[in-house]
Amino acid sequence: MTIDIPDSVRQQTTKCPYDFGCLGTGHCGDVKICEVAYSYGGNVLSLVSNKQPRCPYHLDFGHGKLCTCPTRTYLHTKGRRSIG
Repeated sequence: MTIDIPDSVRQQTTKCPYDFGCLGTGHCGDVKICEVAYSYGGNVLSLVSNKQPRCPYHLDFGHGKLCTCPTRTYLHTKGRRSIG
């Protein structure tokens, strides 16, 4: 099953190295899509895991990881906590 997202979100996600694989498989490359602990406003997500994924949208923040991926943020705000 492939999840549809607005074209505007796709256009904002310019650094995706996995060609939006998360929308069809629930994985970014060979890693399951990041689980979100909570959201900081509209465009920053705090992640459950502190493992270092290979993603240009992940940032170190203190002892945790943040995600700024427009696609992952869209999925989180629309209630798609998990995929696949």
